[in-house]
Amino acid sequence: MMFRCRDLIMVSSLSLLQACGASGSAPVAADASVVDAGSAAPLDVAPAPVDAPAPVDVPAARDVPTVTCAPGDCGPHGHSHGDHCDCDPGFIERDGCCVPPPACSQPDDDLEENDSAAQATPVEGSNFVRRDLRVCPADLDVFSVTLRTGQRVQVDARFSHADGDLDLYLFNPGTTNFGHSAPVARADGSTDNERLSFTARRNGAHRLVVLGFEGAENGYELEINVTDP
Repeated sequence: MMFRCRDLIMVSSLSLLQACGASGSAPVAADASVVDAGSAAPLDVAPAPVDAPAPVDVPAARDVPTVTCAPGDCGPHGHSHGDHCDCDPGFIERDGCCVPPPACSQPDDDLEENDSAAQATPVEGSNFVRRDLRVCPADLDVFSVTLRTGQRVQVDARFSHADGDLDLYLFNPGTTNFGHSAPVARADGSTDNERLSFTARRNGAHRLVVLGFEGAENGYELEINVTDP
């Protein structure tokens, strides 16, 4: 647009969420998932045969322009916030720098624009299911889940991790700046699918954020179930 103290961010908030949720140090709820390990470095191309022209590296489809940042400096498009970058809207954090994101490879879903607390998609009833959703780079999906104290919410996001690492973060009612707020629960593992469970400690519209780690893009299914104590 908190989310991981690995990735508590988003565009402004996107990078923070990612920084905080995915590999950082924000408070972790009791039912939080294991934090993702960092992505493996790409393998070098094998040496060219003798007397043959050396191959030219081709950038990956999701590569973004290189931005050079000094240690502790997130570059001209963001600022350091704890152990991560809080990037400006429209930028994502990559290796401690706020950089332009790659373009979304497919059209976004029809719930857009639901990229902020004010634009959150309301979740009606005790069971919500959507199977045609998508998170684009430098974007996030926000849902509003109204809970009473003692009610339990379980959120399941289903996707292939190999196609893009997605994470879930749940925030208290009244939270508007996801990049500078700690989630009450999160799910930021490193395998297919994510599940988040939380028992409400206060009444109100909690904000659920779905985002891609370091600007990852992926389609996903989302199921939200609310149960009484």
